Amino acid sequence: MSQAGKGPNDPWFRIGSLDVDTPMLVVLMTVVAWIVFAVEPLDKPIMNALALEPWDVLDGQVWRVVTWPFSYPAISFWDVINLGLFWYFGRDIEQNLLGRSKFARMICWMTLVLGVLLVVMYFAIPTFTGYLAGLGTLQLMVLLAWIAEWPNRPFLFNIPAWLVGLVIVGLQVLSFVGYRQGWLLLHFLAGIALCAVIARHYGMLSEHRLVPHVKLPHRQPRTRKPKRTFDSSRPTVVAGPWEAPVSRDEARMNEILDKIHAEGQASLTDKERAELLEIRERLRRR
Repeated sequence: MSQAGKGPNDPWFRIGSLDVDTPMLVVLMTVVAWIVFAVEPLDKPIMNALALEPWDVLDGQVWRVVTWPFSYPAISFWDVINLGLFWYFGRDIEQNLLGRSKFARMICWMTLVLGVLLVVMYFAIPTFTGYLAGLGTLQLMVLLAWIAEWPNRPFLFNIPAWLVGLVIVGLQVLSFVGYRQGWLLLHFLAGIALCAVIARHYGMLSEHRLVPHVKLPHRQPRTRKPKRTFDSSRPTVVAGPWEAPVSRDEARMNEILDKIHAEGQASLTDKERAELLEIRERLRRR
């Protein structure tokens, strides 16, 4: 195992020649969960301890609101498909839009919000019953975010992405209605709305004005001050009028470029993008 680079699109680490980015890390953790499912006793104590059962969360087992994607009461071929879809579309989002850190935080927030929403509904609605287990729900939210970001990209047989998303959501709604699971339908639709807000916060869905841009709490990266060293053997350089001063436009452009280098282009606001274009145009005319 070796560390990787610190760029936004670099993997977290490498295992031999395998680059472990966020989607691959989820794949590896899911495979480990499947192995645990296979070797643990028949009553599946570990898998049951990871599943999101709202009544257990209210009893103090709060870890369940984030561990439920790796709980598998059973394993089927659909779980393999869900894992493959999560890796494929998650990797596209991470590599081409958000970068590893933002995508990882987005996934963590989606997992937490979907879990907390289920617990809140269980606490607020006496007739509500439901639980979360497996990667399927999280994979579906990532897929729908991908479709909303690129609605016209083709799927199989050149079917546009928005039509595939409409069919997926429609089938889910019909399933909940057919089994008269109104509260689970509400959780599903509310989960889509909340995950869209999370995706918008991290740089996706910028073209969808109906999705509000809500600031989520996050830790500010530490900036290390460079240590000043003095070498008496070197000649002292005296600043003078021969040094070209940096203009205000150049300084502002450097700030924006530094932000792109550190956090990726998707981190820029619409105002910063427009400002960068204006500064480039002014500098080009000089």
